[in-house]
Amino acid sequence: MERVILNGMSIMQLSQIGFSDCTGRLYGFVHKDGVCEITYAVPEPSETVESSQITNDQFSIDMNKCLQDVHVDPQFVGVFRSVVQKTCAKSIQSLNYHAKLQKENPQACMLFVDPVAFTYGSLAIRAFTLTEKAMEAIHAGNLNTLPADEIQREIPVTIRPNAQEKVLAQLLRSKTSFAATPDVAMIGNDIIERKVNDTVGDVLHYVQTARKQNCALMDARKQFGSLEEVRTSEMAVSALMLQDAIADCLRWLSIAE
Repeated sequence: MERVILNGMSIMQLSQIGFSDCTGRLYGFVHKDGVCEITYAVPEPSETVESSQITNDQFSIDMNKCLQDVHVDPQFVGVFRSVVQKTCAKSIQSLNYHAKLQKENPQACMLFVDPVAFTYGSLAIRAFTLTEKAMEAIHAGNLNTLPADEIQREIPVTIRPNAQEKVLAQLLRSKTSFAATPDVAMIGNDIIERKVNDTVGDVLHYVQTARKQNCALMDARKQFGSLEEVRTSEMAVSALMLQDAIADCLRWLSIAE
């Protein structure tokens, strides 16, 4: 594997789902053709006893339960861990699991994301694959004999918006209504139409969330302003929130290679 290619929709999804629990892991499916799709954010099992007393078997049982709670098949899960966890890159458990995936599919890789960078509007994703020496050492059970820089090989990550995302960007930039069907019909692809509509739904969800977060501001204005002033201010705040949400979508969809 020489390069990891992610589409803009995956980046938008990643920026939205995984950072309320920075101690958790991000998981996605690893397809046989090497395509990684970011799909779920799953918390790790809570540690009710000291880590030294948790066996690997018990951790696996607890982890599988966490996956099943969000309807994820543990047999088809790839590894996506946050760089907030400083030791994750050299975690023996993670490396062993990665080796298992890479043995089955040579195109499998491990992605690391930085949620702090995402929060401040930067994109921080790194991809790694295990070296041949590391695969042999893990199989032989003597990984500790390898220097750290010989265990993993970093792979460039490319963000490449696909056709449906470019359509969405055009729709948002055109300042038309959110009725995506006429524009998408020209392409004649139902999948594109559904994807665009789903992402527009995400935009509206951002707006709704932002409005809830600003309910205190609304209450204050209701106390000190007339009904007409409140109504006007609510419309202004909603418009600004919508602009911010659209700008956020365009920012992720416009990331160049």
